[in-house]
Amino acid sequence: MKDEGHLIMSQIERVLKVLLESVKAGYLTLKEASERVGLSYRQMKRRKHRYLKEGDTGLMHRRRGQASSRAFPKDFKQSVLALYRERYLDFGPTFASEKLLEDGSKLHHDTLRKWLLAEGLWSPHRKPSVPM
Repeated sequence: MKDEGHLIMSQIERVLKVLLESVKAGYLTLKEASERVGLSYRQMKRRKHRYLKEGDTGLMHRRRGQASSRAFPKDFKQSVLALYRERYLDFGPTFASEKLLEDGSKLHHDTLRKWLLAEGLWSPHRKPSVPM
């Protein structure tokens, strides 16, 4: 992921960079570096090849910043949230997902819960404890 000319790397990517620089300088063998980071020799060989070819960006995951291929389409999410606002605003995520299923929108209650939390439409609350 690039941010205005900056490269944002994860901790493991920074460790890989340091190890591959050590391999490049001759301080470590590729096998030693792969053992240190917990990758197979073949995977480390592929990482080294990409690093030498592309530089620091070659260490980063290719799909970073992109939506998951398993994600629901945005229009489906918006229609579900609109239906929730319209009909099921006082329902919890589990009951609302059951009602949405009756309306033809199959959606797991945890997914709906995450969407509702993100939109600020629902918040988890504990029942007050009864003093003894």
